[in-house]
Amino acid sequence: MVMMLIEKAGDRNPVVAANILLCLGELVGVVGEEAVPHLPQLMEIIIPRLADPILFKRDAAIHALGQICLNAGYVIQPLADYPQILEKLEQILKTENSLPVRREVIRVLGIMGAIDPYRHKVRLSTVFDVSLLIQEEQYRSVSEMERWSPR
Repeated sequence: MVMMLIEKAGDRNPVVAANILLCLGELVGVVGEEAVPHLPQLMEIIIPRLADPILFKRDAAIHALGQICLNAGYVIQPLADYPQILEKLEQILKTENSLPVRREVIRVLGIMGAIDPYRHKVRLSTVFDVSLLIQEEQYRSVSEMERWSPR
């Protein structure tokens, strides 16, 4: 069933495409973690539609992304696997005036999990700076020592 919907998600009719995205999100809500093998294909469909100029396709993609991440247990990892998701969702928050859409984007970000901005910046850095990695390791070491030190 999932594969049939994935094939039809690129339909030329935007109403059909948007409803298929919503169906995919609902279907993952029913099958749950059984959808994990299909996550790469689902993400390949959803990510480009986050920047779709047709608003109801974009909104359907936002909602489907939240449904898929929530019900398949695919949290935190999508931000590492697909760093462009965060950029696209941030762009929507910056440009969108509709409160319900902004609320849905924030909900999806919450579902996917918090991301440490420092680590995200290090991952996306085009210049490999060893000093940043050393600082991160020192910070992690100090945090570990504080957590395990007797009080």
